Amino acid sequence: MTTLPASSSSTPEAPRSPRAQRATRFVRSRIGRAAIVGGPAALVLVFMLILRAAAERERTATALDAHAQQLRAETATFLAYLADAEAGQRGFLLTRRPVYLAPFVSGRPFLDSSLARIRQLTRENPTQQARLDTLTALARASVAFMDTTVDIRRNLGLDSAIARIETGRARELTDEIRRIVQAISDQEASVLATRLATADAERRRTLAWLLVGTVAAIAAALFANLILADASAEEAEARAAVAARMENLERTQELLRSALAAGQTGTWDWDLGTNRMTWSDVHEMMFGYKPGTFSGAPDEFFGKVHPDDRDALIAAIDRARDKRLEYVHEFRIAPTPGAIRWIVGRGSFFYDDSGQPYRAAGTVADITSRKAARPEPARA
Repeated sequence: MTTLPASSSSTPEAPRSPRAQRATRFVRSRIGRAAIVGGPAALVLVFMLILRAAAERERTATALDAHAQQLRAETATFLAYLADAEAGQRGFLLTRRPVYLAPFVSGRPFLDSSLARIRQLTRENPTQQARLDTLTALARASVAFMDTTVDIRRNLGLDSAIARIETGRARELTDEIRRIVQAISDQEASVLATRLATADAERRRTLAWLLVGTVAAIAAALFANLILADASAEEAEARAAVAARMENLERTQELLRSALAAGQTGTWDWDLGTNRMTWSDVHEMMFGYKPGTFSGAPDEFFGKVHPDDRDALIAAIDRARDKRLEYVHEFRIAPTPGAIRWIVGRGSFFYDDSGQPYRAAGTVADITSRKAARPEPARA
């Protein structure tokens, strides 16, 4: 324990007041020593418990942010798959060219996998699960309607197909699907807002308790210099920790608002026989092309990939092809000189009767905002 410096004067010490004498006797007593030694430790323990609870609430809020962000991106991916299928169907109806059915056919397995991921993300929410049951039924009804319309166009002609579309059933299904997706997103946002409001209220209570603890520490410091020093250090540390957590929570909320505005998804189709790629307009714009200007050459695609990520991307594609796995990989691209964007690519390979892959199809989504929410690990 630190002591007060001795006086340089030889003048006898003035008599202490009765209150000071009582304070001295208290400090020298067994109870006083226990208070001096145990008081700061108790205060530190209380502060640590309060800060630990605050940190746990912050971790929960961050996890909720990430969960809401992931669900929003997944529902956007689901709608993108469905939109591409509808676009492929319309192209076939107008031209009767089978090439337009590629996104219509390739989008089906992705619809099922996307619905499965949404179900996993909402597994603890019975209301969301019920909505997802409805969404699944609507998606299957929409695909079945498109199947029938394609068959009518193929067998009975354009007029019959148009007559079926003019029944309005496709629009009804699409509108209902979007309504259900919006309801899922709205409830997720509502739950997140409630949790963040609760975290904010608890943060204020934490500050109040810290203030009470600070007052108690200052009161205890009147009996001993050690308590004063320890209390001051604890107070400064606690205030700095709370301020840092407040700043981190505000930054997390801002990142969430930015992430909720994201969600564009592009599609691609790769003919392995001709080694040519076909990209959607969103895909081309995401990679820095004007719609319709991508040459279709895979080398041109890989040329847009960041050099440090190119080998890993090729390895991921080769592994998915050789092991018949779903291809999922995150990588960086340079759509324009000096610009770096993070992309997540998904896709599947299709195989002929001899087991040889003849084409692949999938999607790309811009996840730069999500990558910005957490620092990238240092490279060795």
